[in-house]
Amino acid sequence: ICCDKTGTLTQNLMMATEIAVDGKIAQVSGIGYRPQGEIRLDGRALSLEAISRWSTLRRLLECAFICNNAKIEKSGADFRILGDPTEGALVCLAEKAGIRGVHQRLHLNPFESIRKRMSVIIKPQLQREPIIYVKGAPVETLAQCDRRHQQDEIRPLTELDRGRILRENDAMARRGLRVLAFAYRDGAELNGMPYTTTEIEQRLIFLGLVALSDPVRPEVPAAIHACHTAGIRVIMITGDYALTAESIARQ
Repeated sequence: ICCDKTGTLTQNLMMATEIAVDGKIAQVSGIGYRPQGEIRLDGRALSLEAISRWSTLRRLLECAFICNNAKIEKSGADFRILGDPTEGALVCLAEKAGIRGVHQRLHLNPFESIRKRMSVIIKPQLQREPIIYVKGAPVETLAQCDRRHQQDEIRPLTELDRGRILRENDAMARRGLRVLAFAYRDGAELNGMPYTTTEIEQRLIFLGLVALSDPVRPEVPAAIHACHTAGIRVIMITGDYALTAESIARQ
């Protein structure tokens, strides 16, 4: 039995709830896919100006918006997603922070289950050089990074940094949250190299993590109970990180 917890019946419930950036954890408020809510740090809402000044957070949100194929549209009194629900939640997150921007997409390397990443090359408006944005599973994406963005500086990514980031990821996953990592690279570094995943998805600059709440559909526990009562062995098949999958399974 395969139980899909992200189907259309509860589509509007998925949303980004936490951001781990520069060693800090910010909370995100809101309801479903409505592009309304706040990003809060230490209990205080960040203004759009404060988000703009926090360069690592701003670039992470730009990555979430640009390395993305989904769109939000008004549907009656509510909003709906055109595209993947996870990507829709990221678009919603970016719009809560006023992130939109104009750019030209030059190339797309779509998500694949083996790489567990997606990457795009874009040319921002009023900028000569392209930028590479990448999002994907935290462990696999972090492995492709050798630097990290902190405030206005680019610093080497040390083993201590990697350990901290993985602990942040695991803490979120243990609470049943789905976690994605975000990174980027200046396109000028390619220097004429081909736009392949091997060439562009390496030597990345790590930005941070976003955790998304993806609640179990209300009817799933009763269905699982009915299966157990009938003596049916239940197996959950998922592409989620193991700790996230374990938490969802317990729910």
